Amino acid sequence: MKLPIFLKKALLFIPALCITGISWYLSSKTHIQTIPRIVGIDKILHCTGYAGLAFWTAFALLPRSSSAKNYRRRLIIAFSYPVLYGIIDEIHQYRVPGREPSVWDWTADIIGTFIGIWVYVRVRGLLNMRILKNNIKDGEKK
Repeated sequence: MKLPIFLKKALLFIPALCITGISWYLSSKTHIQTIPRIVGIDKILHCTGYAGLAFWTAFALLPRSSSAKNYRRRLIIAFSYPVLYGIIDEIHQYRVPGREPSVWDWTADIIGTFIGIWVYVRVRGLLNMRILKNNIKDGEKK
């Protein structure tokens, strides 16, 4: 059975939606006991989490080639989703007892978003180059 194209595209969003859900759940907790007491660890966790969210959002939204139509618009959307979600999450934490919103957490979210999208674009570019090289080699063998 062949899946419809819209369903295939929707399935690409599952990793990003899972990260969003886990993040929302964790930010709903009044206290997370498993985080070690290291200065700045919360910023590192924010940065890492949002890098993952941005990577998988880019995976779902960006076409496989940077020369494809609407690439720039999709890149902006891939960046905007984690950044806007970060704002919503900080506002959400305002209403959670024992938690407080922080512009520094949101800054770490933005830095992580840049890193995640940069990594995705680089990895995708390397994969595209490898595919191109393999196609050239296959063409030479014929």
